Amino acid sequence: MMTYFVIVLNVINVHRAVKNRFPKLVKLDGHELPPTIGFDLDSPSTTLPETKGSFFVNETLQTLILKFLEQYYAVYDSDDRQKLLDAYHDKACFSLTIPPPPPPPPRDFQRPKPQSLQPYIEYSRSIRRISDREKLHKSLKHGKVNVVAILNELPETQHDPASFIIDVSMATNTLLNFSISGLFKETNTSSHQMPIRAFTRTFLAVPAGSGLSIINDHLCIMRPTPNQQKGAFTTPAPTPSTSPVPPEVQQTTQVVQPVPSTSSAQVASGFTAQQQQAIQSFSQQSGMNFDWSQKCLAENNWDYELSARVFTELHAKGAIPQEAFIK
Repeated sequence: MMTYFVIVLNVINVHRAVKNRFPKLVKLDGHELPPTIGFDLDSPSTTLPETKGSFFVNETLQTLILKFLEQYYAVYDSDDRQKLLDAYHDKACFSLTIPPPPPPPPRDFQRPKPQSLQPYIEYSRSIRRISDREKLHKSLKHGKVNVVAILNELPETQHDPASFIIDVSMATNTLLNFSISGLFKETNTSSHQMPIRAFTRTFLAVPAGSGLSIINDHLCIMRPTPNQQKGAFTTPAPTPSTSPVPPEVQQTTQVVQPVPSTSSAQVASGFTAQQQQAIQSFSQQSGMNFDWSQKCLAENNWDYELSARVFTELHAKGAIPQEAFIK
């Protein structure tokens, strides 16, 4: 009896192996083979689910997180990350990981050579790459001083706020867990073309005054997909921390109708020189045309930083129409 079951099992294994090699085979040695179980990708009704935007739970958390990220990346993308000490808890932890490279494509498939992630490999806390337990432990940075020290060693960057997708996975009165995915490029490279990276960053934070204090920070850096690279930095967001506006502009409270022009040489009269400068600067940094840049500034009483925050929040929600970016 045992011999019979062994023979049957061997036959099943042979059939399975042949079926794996020839998926369309329906009969073998006079026996009907069971149909292959899988997804019928040829079906016209098969569609991939739509990509979802950010998820914040509620507007209060949305305002808090967007303000936190705006301030965080304004410093992170500057030439002095030491100021990030205020964003981290005294006992904060940080780790960086790099996923394994994609498998080689078939011989007849043409794919561009993947970008090297060499600048980050030495900081990567990969269990598959590091077998020494002591080295693995050291790759997890403890304390905000050590965390910011390692951040200062990473390449200088410029992030693309328009690519950000933010998801809140847990929110209580004492703890907040959220992740942010997007794109950035390295700015301190000797190459003429700044390499673009994709990233996912997960923050675990606790309330601190009117803001947040990070207790755990996990950064995963990977190669962007071709579609991500194609759409990267097509809509630059304003950086008010590096684009100061004269105080006279911020104190102006006059509400003006939209400017009917679409080029810097056609800014309508009726605006002060400072207002015209603000419109041109905001249009250049936000990617919006002059009509919508003027409208955003006017509706926020010509407060440049407030206008920039409002633009960032609305753009993250996809609430700005495409016509605003047509020049």
